[in-house]
Amino acid sequence: MESVVSTDIVTYRVLPGDSNDLATNRIDDIKIDAHNQLWLLDDENSLYRFSPENSKFDHFASQTAPVQNIFTLSDGDTWVFQTDGRLLRIRPNEETMDCLQILDSSSQVRSIISLVQNQDIIWIIADRGIYKFSKEDGKLTPILSSPNRFYSFRKWEGMFILGSDNGQLYIYDPKKATHSILKFNTTSPLIRIKAYDSKHFLVIAGRGYPLYHFKSTVKQPD
Repeated sequence: MESVVSTDIVTYRVLPGDSNDLATNRIDDIKIDAHNQLWLLDDENSLYRFSPENSKFDHFASQTAPVQNIFTLSDGDTWVFQTDGRLLRIRPNEETMDCLQILDSSSQVRSIISLVQNQDIIWIIADRGIYKFSKEDGKLTPILSSPNRFYSFRKWEGMFILGSDNGQLYIYDPKKATHSILKFNTTSPLIRIKAYDSKHFLVIAGRGYPLYHFKSTVKQPD
């Protein structure tokens, strides 16, 4: 591994035969965790951890398929979702990258939209529904599912707002464990949700570009 220092910029380049695990000079995604470690995704969707202190790149050896998403949480854990349907919770220390499998291919999850941490509870927002993971006992509980797919998510006023197929907007209350559904006048999926104040949000419908803009006020479920 070659490092070239120019003023305050350090450039790292892979050299043949070096001791680092990094296989390519192209990095497509970077996340930083609570321990100041960098998690890198290269152009082949392979995952690495980079330590700035010793300039060391370590490949994530438990990877079994290309990584689709990296999530770094405030508790110091890093979660990765792979294209084979595996969701892994990594609890790294200086020497190892121990991991626990949370989801596998049997869940039929194709994408993880977001993770929401609330103390010892991790809410997993996936295209197939909402799951609740307890760090205390390691239990995973399916909370909300739908025959349709979820595309978008926004936490708003303590509620979970999810955009789905056929103009359907799911509103889940994690405190009461209840949900309601709003139906907009479109058959398109709701692909983006943007809250702009405490009473209103925008919903964008369409595939890849905004076809419709909706503005609505959500009343919290009783």
